[in-house]
Amino acid sequence: MPKLPRSSRLASPVDTTAHGEYRIARQPDDPRPLYRFSGHVVEDPQPGRYHLYAGWFCPWSQRVTIAHALAGLRDVVTVSYVDNARDGRGWAFRERYGPDPVNGFTLLRQAYEATEEGFDGHVSVPTLWDRATARVVSNDFKGIGIDFATRFRHVATPVIRDTTDFTTFTAPGNELLDWNAPARRPEGIPA
Repeated sequence: MPKLPRSSRLASPVDTTAHGEYRIARQPDDPRPLYRFSGHVVEDPQPGRYHLYAGWFCPWSQRVTIAHALAGLRDVVTVSYVDNARDGRGWAFRERYGPDPVNGFTLLRQAYEATEEGFDGHVSVPTLWDRATARVVSNDFKGIGIDFATRFRHVATPVIRDTTDFTTFTAPGNELLDWNAPARRPEGIPA
């Protein structure tokens, strides 16, 4: 089969008969966190270096894309969207939202596997990708949102200008997220 150009690579349609339902295969005694990539942007972010993989269906992803828009990062951090439906292969790039414009991945899992060989954890959106290192930086929506509001200020054109110290929102916001955690934790995943 000929190799297709990146711009035309799309995943095949959802097929739960062939691939099964998406499941998070996790042992109860696994000490690793569900969202393994909780890093932050540590270097001075430059326009075009980072890409956000998002999903319209996910409220946590929507939160990050809103932070992205309000921070004025449209010309700094590119965004693409995975399809709303998934099978056992996980989130995919399909015709509805187009191919992955950065790496030509057909499945978001490929980004995780490029970061951690043999990745066996949960593949989620939002996911922040670093083009320079070709690795996932974070899939922690709280951390990505904070990075967008703070680390990128010097290259952003914010929609709302203020001098708010976003770190002051961390403790109360985390308390609310922890309180709401049982409602958003996938079934069978321990706290």
